[in-house]
Amino acid sequence: MIKAKFAGIQYLGESGITQTCKNAVIQLIHADEKIQDVKILTFEETYSKVHALLLTVEYDIQIIIKSGFASGYNGEGPKGYAYVLNFLKQYTDNINEYIIPKSIFERISSSSLTMKDLEYINNID
Repeated sequence: MIKAKFAGIQYLGESGITQTCKNAVIQLIHADEKIQDVKILTFEETYSKVHALLLTVEYDIQIIIKSGFASGYNGEGPKGYAYVLNFLKQYTDNINEYIIPKSIFERISSSSLTMKDLEYINNID
């Protein structure tokens, strides 16, 4: 059996809790992190979309903001998502959205992305 190599990556926020994810982004900005790239990682559910973020900061360090954001309905998740995107647009123009498979999304939620997952995410267009 081949053992998966886990990605040594920082995870911030809690899946499904918008405020912790929003706070994580705000804290990174206030800590003067230079955000170079934002990948919106989207998993499409039946009636809505759920979003996590992969931020690339100085020295090509990558940080996952867990899936506390959503769209496709009214509520805290979409409001927090809109707020964070508007906030990030003040610091980088490099914001793109990518649809990812459920398996990768679940590994983001459990803080267990593999090197293979990270390669996949970094190479999707």
